[in-house]
Amino acid sequence: MYVNSFHIEILNIRDLPHFDQDIENDPPEIVKEFKKQMAEADAVLYVTPEYNYSIPGVLKNTID
Repeated sequence: MYVNSFHIEILNIRDLPHFDQDIENDPPEIVKEFKKQMAEADAVLYVTPEYNYSIPGVLKNTID
């Protein structure tokens, strides 16, 4: 079956805190909401400029 339309939601990572293993099991509400939105997505597309032959640290932090 082909779908003729789709919905894109852009998630802003600007306000996410840096990864902190001390709060990994009980993260702030903004992190919980971000994880929920990612889990509910059918697909995730990362779009970023290259930084030193890799991804920017802010995106790496978000993925962690």
